[in-house]
Amino acid sequence: MTLPFDTISKTGVLLPLFHETCQSGFLNKKTPVQIVESFFNNYFQNSTEEEKINLLFRFIQYIERQVVLFDAIEDASFPVINNMDGFGTMRNTKETAFQENKKEVLKKARIAF
Repeated sequence: MTLPFDTISKTGVLLPLFHETCQSGFLNKKTPVQIVESFFNNYFQNSTEEEKINLLFRFIQYIERQVVLFDAIEDASFPVINNMDGFGTMRNTKETAFQENKKEVLKKARIAF
């Protein structure tokens, strides 16, 4: 669960704790500042301002990395999940126009072959 960066170690373990603190704080109508302060008071009592900012930045890096990985998986599976030659695709429209002898109608619609 940790990223291969020296400065992001243990972020994957700490992020769920931060998530729980955020959910609880939101349900208790706390402000974002109160929620973040509560997290640091519970888990990092003697941390400096710089350490707090660095941890929050690592959370953002970790989340961004997860989004990028998920997006890559989604992109890679797109042609497997979706029929790239099926109904509604350009290929299907072109083949249908040829079969129904409507190539000129299709050309007038400004679709190139």
